[in-house]
Amino acid sequence: MLCIGEIVNTHGIRGELKVIPLVDDANDLYSYRKVSIDGTFYEVEGIRFHKNFALMKLHGIDDKTTADRYKGKFLELPREELKPLDDGRYYVCDLMGLKIIDAELGELGEVNDVIETGSNLVYVTEYNGKPLCIPVLEGVVQEIDINAGFIKVVLPKGLI
Repeated sequence: MLCIGEIVNTHGIRGELKVIPLVDDANDLYSYRKVSIDGTFYEVEGIRFHKNFALMKLHGIDDKTTADRYKGKFLELPREELKPLDDGRYYVCDLMGLKIIDAELGELGEVNDVIETGSNLVYVTEYNGKPLCIPVLEGVVQEIDINAGFIKVVLPKGLI
């Protein structure tokens, strides 16, 4: 199961959930007919957007009191129901734990976090007991092989 949104609040009195989309394109949420919360599937009755939030109406969540119970929970979908990613795009969960290998220094550590900075992603690992943030930029990231379990990089000068 992969997270597609975080329920941060309710909206109105009819049980709508205020959701922060956790997908690259929030419009993808329109294509999902069922979502899971804590392992229980709910049919999507409606979705609309307001500011940066998706307002979702799920079958069986029909009032504010019921909707309040879902604050802080996540909407999930089985991987096979998600749109296929373009070449060179990866789900963050697939990157976690991959070995990061530098062309000169060899193995640096494993991906233990991925941060979105606005302009690019950053892979976070621990190297020699300290956090190391590697920018995901052309020329830095050389190869990603999910099946083999590694990311090859060329660290920018002065990063370590």
